[in-house]
Amino acid sequence: MEHLPQVFWPLALAVIATAATATAVVQLLKDLLPIRRQFQRSFLASWFSQRLAGKSKTVTHEQLIDAETDLIHLATGGDQSAFYNLEAAQLCGQMNSAAQIAMAYPNLHPTLLRFLAPEADEGDLDKIVAGEKADSDVNALLDARNRVTHHLQRSIDALQIAMGFRWKFYLQSVSYVVCFVLAFFCLSAVKQGGYTVAETIAVAICAGFLSPVISDFAGAVNRWQKG
Repeated sequence: MEHLPQVFWPLALAVIATAATATAVVQLLKDLLPIRRQFQRSFLASWFSQRLAGKSKTVTHEQLIDAETDLIHLATGGDQSAFYNLEAAQLCGQMNSAAQIAMAYPNLHPTLLRFLAPEADEGDLDKIVAGEKADSDVNALLDARNRVTHHLQRSIDALQIAMGFRWKFYLQSVSYVVCFVLAFFCLSAVKQGGYTVAETIAVAICAGFLSPVISDFAGAVNRWQKG
């Protein structure tokens, strides 16, 4: 027991140092490489395409590009990098604003509406795109708009939850990989390999748990300073 502090504190410091370094490495990769942009663009296209296919709605590459171009034009004035580099909550907030514009002018954005509300009834979409006519039922049109609006909101909310979860999962996985590499490289160099493999693995696992906590704390401090 008397030797416990001599073992515990060096390992605790190793955990903190490894977690802090891994957090810095992951943040550096996020800042220098277009990882978030590529991930969110790929995830968004896959998300809506799968749901359209699930409803037996045919999707062409040209339609996907048209919907994406229209969405980015309404959300960020056509700046694709700025749009996909937003955090998931902000990106979906911009999508929601774009969806409201598309609902206000459905005849100008029919493809976008079909992609943003993949589970909406095709008849409802046709009604709101066609708009009000002399022989049309106003109540039926309003009901169709309400149903499509509901599908839009639920679709974007579900996208935000799924995309945010997947992004955090990938970051956590990368953090664990970096922690294991750092732990084995650094601890093996200390005391000529004086640390056992079990101790090194324990440091890597603990650092992997601690890394997102440090990242969240740094983000909270940054938001507090900006606020």
